Amino acid sequence: RRIIPVSLFYWVSVSYCAHFIFVEVYHIPVSSGLCLEKRVFYRLISGFHSAITISIAAYNYKPPPGGFGPGSWFRNTEMFAGRFGTKWSWEGPQRLKNVYFVFLLELRALLKVGPYLQNELFFTGNEKEDIETRVAIDELLDIIRQFPDQFDEHELFKGIESHARELREEFRSHFLNISRIMDCVGCDKCRLWGKVQIHGMGTALKILFSDLPHSHYRIGADGTTQGAPFQLTR
Repeated sequence: RRIIPVSLFYWVSVSYCAHFIFVEVYHIPVSSGLCLEKRVFYRLISGFHSAITISIAAYNYKPPPGGFGPGSWFRNTEMFAGRFGTKWSWEGPQRLKNVYFVFLLELRALLKVGPYLQNELFFTGNEKEDIETRVAIDELLDIIRQFPDQFDEHELFKGIESHARELREEFRSHFLNISRIMDCVGCDKCRLWGKVQIHGMGTALKILFSDLPHSHYRIGADGTTQGAPFQLTR
């Protein structure tokens, strides 16, 4: 299997995947004549790219003079400003907005799956950490509920059911393809975090477009309260 250099991976492999799937993400503005679903996909991939850039800029490596001795890590503010400002491209501010778009979409997914998380039993192997985990989940969901209008998934995949089903399948296969591209990354850390990020977005989309019950509990035939099973659909 061919190993793709990290520097090429960031700006070529996922870009190629996006081009092969829908459109070249760098050259199609969000306001173009794409349907809403494809504009969402564009923004998700752009936000994914931008999150990688932010990580690189936040932990940038400077080689030692002459190549001898330890290098240094620093925050590359020039790279950040260039990528997300208007100096290099007019799309800079929009790229940063797409990072927030991904964040809001994932918040919405957490809110939807919140009842399941609150009734989940966490086993870390340490009773104290189990309690702390449950408290942290409750606190996180309390914060998210203060902002209920993060993302409206009901606006997507509407219309003719066959077309909506086809678009959903495209989304699923595209994210799977991008995850497979990650397997060719030579840097272990980059491969790990890249797959974690893309898997997180894919899971959020599964949650948003799965037919989850509105309540974690339902009334059984015998009148007793039963926990609704948690199952994501493709």
